[in-house]
Amino acid sequence: MEQAIDEPMYAKVTRRMRSGVALCGIGGERERKWKITIEQALAWAVSEEEVVRNLSPLIRAPVVILCDDHFMHGQVAACNGDESTVNTVDGTHRVAPSNVIRTVPVTAILLRNLSFAAADWSLPEISYLHQRILDRILGTNGNAATNDIQQILHDIVDDDMVPSASENVMWINPLSGQEVVFPVQHAVDYAFYKGGGVEPTPNSVGSSFCTPPTTTLPRQSTSTTRTVRRISILTPGESSTRNGINAMFDAQEDDDGVLEELSPSPRALHPITRCGGSIVPPSHLQPNELEQPCLSHSSNTAERF
Repeated sequence: MEQAIDEPMYAKVTRRMRSGVALCGIGGERERKWKITIEQALAWAVSEEEVVRNLSPLIRAPVVILCDDHFMHGQVAACNGDESTVNTVDGTHRVAPSNVIRTVPVTAILLRNLSFAAADWSLPEISYLHQRILDRILGTNGNAATNDIQQILHDIVDDDMVPSASENVMWINPLSGQEVVFPVQHAVDYAFYKGGGVEPTPNSVGSSFCTPPTTTLPRQSTSTTRTVRRISILTPGESSTRNGINAMFDAQEDDDGVLEELSPSPRALHPITRCGGSIVPPSHLQPNELEQPCLSHSSNTAERF
């Protein structure tokens, strides 16, 4: 009965036994069953409302949150009823699940030092930035695929806001729950090779975006946040219709998702902000040039690697 659990997921108790309880996965493409102890079942219990609200658990997922009138990127560290605890470069924040939006790891990692003023930015506008980043990494929507971080973020953020390829990221491994440290470049390389299907894939890419073959031990983060002066203007000619895109990460991590299209606000884009800082969004794009999607998760259509 027991099968390896390769990602956080919802399950329901189907049978209670003297030695524990039997579980059956919810919402998966195939039936999966496990057996856990009664103590584990009680500790991991969630409400039916949470299951209805989220197609898969937010725990350990890369996300965008709305907190203190700013959008920030980070990772969900814990979920407790009506509150999610999210780790960001700016610190740990407790926010309502309705203010937590799933994204994909590479965008959360590349933009984690930035915050976006909600007075100036909408979620579809931030999603547009995500799409441009993914297009450049995967070589979609007319872009040449690249894993060069400077090229990926060129004219999206100012040069002084681009993270160093060797900058370390502290993350919670979605499978093990252990803290890991890896360079920004590794997450980009993983998306480029595994998500973009680039061959041959170097051995250094490994089997996960957050666990290179040789990982460093967790250490105290020295990252600080600051205000971003502005964000470079996006070129209208570079905009393109945004279609649903499958996430590009491995099956053992809870990091896959699909971008679901949303109609943006019928206003021009405004400035951005950074985790401890601020950026300026494009102001000259027309609404029909912003058919960027909003972020959501769909386990039924997401392609896994």
